[in-house]
Amino acid sequence: MVCTYMTQKIGDVAKQLNLTVPTIRYYEEIGQLQIARKNKVREFTPQDIQLLHAIREWKELGFSLNELREIAALEKNGLGCKDMQLNRVKEVLSRKKLEDLKRLREQTNRQIA
Repeated sequence: MVCTYMTQKIGDVAKQLNLTVPTIRYYEEIGQLQIARKNKVREFTPQDIQLLHAIREWKELGFSLNELREIAALEKNGLGCKDMQLNRVKEVLSRKKLEDLKRLREQTNRQIA
């Protein structure tokens, strides 16, 4: 991918990714994103937009902010060989599925009792 900068307003990026401006600012505030600024205007690179898109998808899958931070760090640091990322995602998804099944079992047991 070519690393060219695109200067876009935060509102345009939010609309493009179906996010809210406060959400993007929050991700930036907690360190999920580090958007470069020029004259107080955020300069979103294609990589920034790709990371925001991925964060939105991971959040929809039920990842916690800590898990999102961990996965985003892999992505940003280039450590994320795709196999390692895929294994981590599978691990988190498996754990979440197991937690959901345990919760369902507990609800069922309470209803039966």
